[in-house]
Amino acid sequence: MNIMRLLLVVISIFSLISAQQKPVTTAQMKKQIELLVAERDDLQSKLTQYEENRDALLSLQKALELLKNENEDLRLKLEQMKNTISENDQGSETMLKEFADNKKELEFLRNRVSQLEKENDDLNPYSKTGIKEGSLVVLSEEITPAKPMNLDRVNPRLGPPWGRPRGMVIINVLINERGEVLSARILQGLTGESSEIKDANEACLEAAKRVLFDPARSKEGRRVKVWQAVGFYLD
Repeated sequence: MNIMRLLLVVISIFSLISAQQKPVTTAQMKKQIELLVAERDDLQSKLTQYEENRDALLSLQKALELLKNENEDLRLKLEQMKNTISENDQGSETMLKEFADNKKELEFLRNRVSQLEKENDDLNPYSKTGIKEGSLVVLSEEITPAKPMNLDRVNPRLGPPWGRPRGMVIINVLINERGEVLSARILQGLTGESSEIKDANEACLEAAKRVLFDPARSKEGRRVKVWQAVGFYLD
């Protein structure tokens, strides 16, 4: 009699457990599949947009570098012509207009590059952990240094050849993510207290501010600000 009661209790417990475990319906499974497919399509769309933005960004950066070189060439030509061409000369006016047009196009490209970089930063999953675009960093093995693009065309404005001081002047420059010099200071100047030496050090300091760079980059390819040395050898 006790055995029969025990069997009845066990059967009742299994019946209750079976009643509580409801199987997943076809409609529920279909809904879960639809959610997974939608999430997959959304991720694929974001990745596609990221690739397109990256290609557009590379093209704009190349165009920006070309315009920088053109602007520097025009600036040098204008400086050379200031003492030989009058203000009313048509050639000078044409040159000035071309220079102004290039500056407008350069500013447009800079804004467009910044916009695309922000969009890429939002889409790129590594942006949450990597170095941000435009961050000030210290040069290390993980940072590619900035590369001067016009150093061979930038010369310190010194006095007459006779009596010029000689030696190496090293300037530390702060280069932003656009390759422009924001600040400069003498790291190692010519020794001495004469006015010629002071003028030479100051001329090198001003020359360093005119150097354009291909900006430093992080290992993820983001352009960053760095302090970097530039040297001028006076002979």
